[in-house]
Amino acid sequence: MEPLIIKGIENLNDYEKAEANRILNDSLGKIARKIKNEFALKVVVKEYSRNPLDKTDVRKKYSINAEVLSATNKFVASTVDWDLNRALHKAVAKLLAEIEKRFHTSEQGKATCVRKHTKKKE
Repeated sequence: MEPLIIKGIENLNDYEKAEANRILNDSLGKIARKIKNEFALKVVVKEYSRNPLDKTDVRKKYSINAEVLSATNKFVASTVDWDLNRALHKAVAKLLAEIEKRFHTSEQGKATCVRKHTKKKE
């Protein structure tokens, strides 16, 4: 299973491609620490503008649909933002929150029961 699949990246310019690859490759390590199994991160990037034929319109809205596919689970997150970096970070944060909700990884490894030491009365 390929760990990172990005669709729609061919519509972005070179700077946006580099930033998207950097953000998503950095997030692979974070997701791997929480899942601890083989997984694939599939991201679909869509770009919207008011008039796609008008090149003078510089504002673009980005829609990100992200999925983490593992052997037993599927986690999905989607975000929309005017800034590509912010949209990617939001999608990754939502995925990590979904994984945390399912596995409770922050609670693993901690003592669940704390005994109070009291002196016995004689």
